[in-house]
Amino acid sequence: MADYPNQNSVICIFSRFILQTVHYLVLYLSDEGIKKMNIDEGAYLVLKGATGAFSCNVPILPREWSDTNRPYVALLLLVQDVVQRLMLSYPHPDGFLEISEIEDLPEESIIEVRIDSREYSYYRKENSTWRKVGAAQDPFLVEVFSQSGSPLVMNMVMGTTM
Repeated sequence: MADYPNQNSVICIFSRFILQTVHYLVLYLSDEGIKKMNIDEGAYLVLKGATGAFSCNVPILPREWSDTNRPYVALLLLVQDVVQRLMLSYPHPDGFLEISEIEDLPEESIIEVRIDSREYSYYRKENSTWRKVGAAQDPFLVEVFSQSGSPLVMNMVMGTTM
């Protein structure tokens, strides 16, 4: 398993908010086999401050596991200026995706939902609802929903906005 900065304190902070569902939680911290969107500190802060496109009681989450698409739900945490993913889902042997109780997460939590290798969604918890703050249909560009009519597009390779 890779060494992550201050890994023990991250696990302690996270487990305080998910005590009821710890038996569902698998901390899949090794990144073997799953390609992920490259989210850095700047992108995380933009998602944290985005106005959002809409609110919903439950975010749209993948329910079926596929070895091809490898969907997941992960909590994004900023730890020592590095964005860490704590996996909230894992594949069940019966073919569905087991997901922890995300309603127990604290306010302002940001989750990353991967549908497949190209499609990602980002939600932030606000007042017991979830606000969709970003989406990606391309592994290099993330659309962040801000106050303007059109989304802010972040280039994840160059670290710039369009």
